[in-house]
Amino acid sequence: MKMKIKRIRAKEVKKCSLCGKEFDMWDEEENFCFRHRFGYGSAYDGYLLNLNLCCKCFDSLMDELVPRCKTNPLSEPYSELAMAYAQDMPNLE
Repeated sequence: MKMKIKRIRAKEVKKCSLCGKEFDMWDEEENFCFRHRFGYGSAYDGYLLNLNLCCKCFDSLMDELVPRCKTNPLSEPYSELAMAYAQDMPNLE
């Protein structure tokens, strides 16, 4: 009988692309990891972006990015939940 050898890979530890910090439990939970292949029309045609951000660097980046946007890219944190809840509530009139 031939014995099969199973290879076990160690779990890859993610590091923040900006600060280099190894992801902790909270960074893993939020998973601010972006992967995108750039197409035509960009100065980065054909490049593949692999951006991993810890929570602190994500917040810092958002603090810089959001004010520069002409339209607000953020929705109110609980607006979708409030609308769904309102639809489930019986008419109280």
